[in-house]
Amino acid sequence: MSNVAKLFLFLIVATISVFVFQSCKEIQDEAYYTFKGETVVSYLENNPEQFSEFGEVLKYTGLDALLATYGTFTCFIPTNEAMRAYYADSSKNSYSEFSVESLREMVFYQIIDTKRYL
Repeated sequence: MSNVAKLFLFLIVATISVFVFQSCKEIQDEAYYTFKGETVVSYLENNPEQFSEFGEVLKYTGLDALLATYGTFTCFIPTNEAMRAYYADSSKNSYSEFSVESLREMVFYQIIDTKRYL
């Protein structure tokens, strides 16, 4: 066998070895972790003096089911005072004066998918 053939065979074996040893990596258990504390909805229910307006908006729009589940998202919850300021800025007195679609858009604006940023 010539030196060129030996070198070629060595390079093929080396390349295959690199792919075999580098291609398979197990995902660690912590990658499967989902937060098991309070959901957004349970937090709202436990703090109605501060967040009842947003909770009512969630029920009104049907998005309470989404935020009652565990997942990889974060919700920046506006306080009752912030919600009332939002109504006033929009020349409204209550969330019921808004269209469901505009309220859904406002709720989705408060949610980020933390899986993208971790």
